[in-house]
Amino acid sequence: MAEATRATKKRRWTIVLAMIALFTVIGPVCCCWSWWNQSPDFVWALFRDSREYPRVDGPMHITKGDGDLEKDLLPHFLVKLPCGVEHLRFAEWEDYGSMGQLFLHFDTSPECLDAFLRHNALFPTENFTFPPLNVPKEYGWTIYSSNSTYVGTPSESVRLSASVDLRSGQPSVYVISEHR
Repeated sequence: MAEATRATKKRRWTIVLAMIALFTVIGPVCCCWSWWNQSPDFVWALFRDSREYPRVDGPMHITKGDGDLEKDLLPHFLVKLPCGVEHLRFAEWEDYGSMGQLFLHFDTSPECLDAFLRHNALFPTENFTFPPLNVPKEYGWTIYSSNSTYVGTPSESVRLSASVDLRSGQPSVYVISEHR
């Protein structure tokens, strides 16, 4: 009888210790889960390109390939950067499939702007409102009505739109490439 009581007590202590071990592991995870959901940019920023705009869709971000601008995104969205640009920022919105949008902003020289427009077959237009309403406000884009607008279609599935601000003397270029 004493052995049965001892075995029962041993089983209880085993269960109690197992529960303590489980809560020791799960407790911090559950505690941090709310922090993780509220500020995923802190964690994801460790793995992102510093030129990338903050992701508005958090950790569930879908991207083309590895999300590398030069290797994956520029070729997919058929954007060519033929010469040096400064203050480059970008973001990509990809959905399930081959569609998506690439947002680029950069400063460049007038010569490089001409090369950019020529290499991407962008032509001036007056019948286009830039930017479309879907540019996130977090990107901080300020588009003036005095900006020059350009449109091009490098393929049947891609449309490029650009707005160029020349007010500061150095062209500031805003580009949206839509993969349809």
